[in-house]
Amino acid sequence: MTWLQSNGNRVALGLGVLALAQIGFLLTARGGAASGPPTTPPGFDFGSVEVIADDGARSPLATGEPVLVLVFHSSCGHCEVLAPDWAEWMRARPADLAVVAVSQEPLESAKQYAARHGWSVPVRSVVVPTLGSPARALVGLTPWVFALDENGHVLAGGHGSEVASVAAVLSARP
Repeated sequence: MTWLQSNGNRVALGLGVLALAQIGFLLTARGGAASGPPTTPPGFDFGSVEVIADDGARSPLATGEPVLVLVFHSSCGHCEVLAPDWAEWMRARPADLAVVAVSQEPLESAKQYAARHGWSVPVRSVVVPTLGSPARALVGLTPWVFALDENGHVLAGGHGSEVASVAAVLSARP
């Protein structure tokens, strides 16, 4: 019996553990699963997250009115696939629904990406999304969508492909 035949199961198990460790590292390093939905349940407060507007001014994400926040990044492959769907949804959305697209990249890059895809909503950039901050929780996964109340508290959230159902939470409010 060769060494591989007698130790094959241990080798396979070791390689499997190594692969899982690498996946976990990559997700954490990119701000993936470790900083995503579990940290942003309904009620989570994004109200104080600062964003940069077109004029360069910094302001809180909460504006005193409910808003749908579309979170994206131009280097995200999933965002690229979903961007045309968001553009189509934006054309059909209720006119009274406030929507903003938010990215952690520089504002000009984010605006160029949105323009290239024909998005008809304001685009903002998050100010310094440090690890563990609400800003980081906001932009930690992309594409993602959040329905926020007037104070910036999460009413609902989900993958970007769920934009219509998350937006419906805002449309159903009195």
